[in-house]
Amino acid sequence: MEPLSGPQQDLLRRIVEHAGDLRTILGAQFASCRTAPEEYCAECFLIDVIGDVPLLPADTECPLSFDADVEGGNAPDDPVFVLLWHENGQVDSAEISDVLNHPVLADLQIVERVIEPGRKS
Repeated sequence: MEPLSGPQQDLLRRIVEHAGDLRTILGAQFASCRTAPEEYCAECFLIDVIGDVPLLPADTECPLSFDADVEGGNAPDDPVFVLLWHENGQVDSAEISDVLNHPVLADLQIVERVIEPGRKS
């Protein structure tokens, strides 16, 4: 595992800005994490949270989903989401999910947290 890269830091910072009631928890977890690339993708990455940090509530949706725009624009039929997968209260990976074109991290702008119907952010 390695320290966060610049694009990873920027992406996770933007996620925290849009995390609503999970802002403090995610901020603490990201402040003490290291990463490794996923085998299947150069942009997606594993996250290893280090130390004694607050945990996500047991009822937190998995994955946490964040709507994103791509610099230069993305087509209406090509939605982009950043998915945070977690287990036992700790985030363990970030997945960039799209339909047509997989963007690079530096081109992503988080727009909002997408939550299940009836849940508040």
